[in-house]
Amino acid sequence: MVPPPKSETKPLLSVNSIDGETPYQEVRLGTWYSTFINLFLTAAGTGILSLPFTFAQTGIVTGNVMLFFMAIISAYSMDLLVRCSILTGCTSYEELGRRCYGKAGEYAIKINLLFLLFGACVLFMIVFVGLLVPFFEFLFKDHHRALEVLTNHYYLTAIGVLAVFPLTMLKSLHGLRFTSTAGVFCLLYVMVILVVKLIETRHMAPSVVPVVMDAKNLWKLCVALPIQGIAYCAQFSVLPLYGEIERPTHGRMNSVIYSFGFACFVLYAVVGCVGYALFGASALGNILENFPDQDVLVNVGRCLLAATILLKLPLCSLPFRETLNGMLFPQKTVATWIIFIENVILLVVAAVLAVTLKNLNTALGILGGTTGVCISFIFPAALYLRCAELSILRKIPSILMIIFGIAVGVLGIVTQFVKL
Repeated sequence: MVPPPKSETKPLLSVNSIDGETPYQEVRLGTWYSTFINLFLTAAGTGILSLPFTFAQTGIVTGNVMLFFMAIISAYSMDLLVRCSILTGCTSYEELGRRCYGKAGEYAIKINLLFLLFGACVLFMIVFVGLLVPFFEFLFKDHHRALEVLTNHYYLTAIGVLAVFPLTMLKSLHGLRFTSTAGVFCLLYVMVILVVKLIETRHMAPSVVPVVMDAKNLWKLCVALPIQGIAYCAQFSVLPLYGEIERPTHGRMNSVIYSFGFACFVLYAVVGCVGYALFGASALGNILENFPDQDVLVNVGRCLLAATILLKLPLCSLPFRETLNGMLFPQKTVATWIIFIENVILLVVAAVLAVTLKNLNTALGILGGTTGVCISFIFPAALYLRCAELSILRKIPSILMIIFGIAVGVLGIVTQFVKL
């Protein structure tokens, strides 16, 4: 293995400096907007429904501080991945692992990516079905035969898989820019609904005030931390998107990354605060479940959010497929029929597990405490420490990120097992 460079500006491979361009492909189709919108929708979605629940554990002040910190550290970890890519010339997360830590590093990243992306697909299926069941119960309440079919979890999951399957066959994230835009508008609609409901109630739950940090509330914070941490998880999409964006300078990609972090924080903070203000300590893991099935505005939101969840599936299935094929067919072009079979197996297995599990909070906590922290915090920092020989002072942020990731992972696993 090639030894690490002597400084950040002395790369492992003969490529440009941090401030220059590092071409991945001759033809780049990605714009600033398409890169931002795909990155945004990769992270935003299922996690937004659980944020009021996390605020119920921490209080408004603590919850917002945690959210903001997670936005900063998540954006910084994405920045580190881009820096590593420029320094080494690597064009994927897995390739970075191999370049820095050999086969062990490559397979550690690949295995974690596969579990994370597969787990995300299962989560999407859980939320998709959970959103549509009350919607159909409201829409077909007087048609018992239709209601029996449309509220069957197996039927609903099958409908979702068939609807999204054509999008999973796309070979580029750039091709999803229009569906991603539609998904963002659906998320904004859900945010507006919550604000409208808060205005209609004209009161705030008394538990909205900050909590005192005694032992019980510290435990609640431990429950909330992994869920908030995975809310910004989109690191696996950063390098593919960087490989598609036009004029790929470090500064240009950084403007996308930190804009993404800020936009996610604003959306999450509004949803978390408003949902918590509405229901206080009674906020459920899926905030829409706090509303009655007969609420028309909320039912429209459920339907739109279910569509958003479907639109997110290709954003995970595509990198899942590329990672898997990198292990099964290295340095080979994969035939379309193989991709077709892979997508069928992925979606069917994810659908079956989704029908079996059904619990959003547990799934988020486990995913956030295991593969989520590795992909989001531990691996980016470890790769950067290997890519450039830094002074002790400049190593501190990356070392602290690794320690933080390990701590969040331990907390996530422990809290979920205690709940079980």
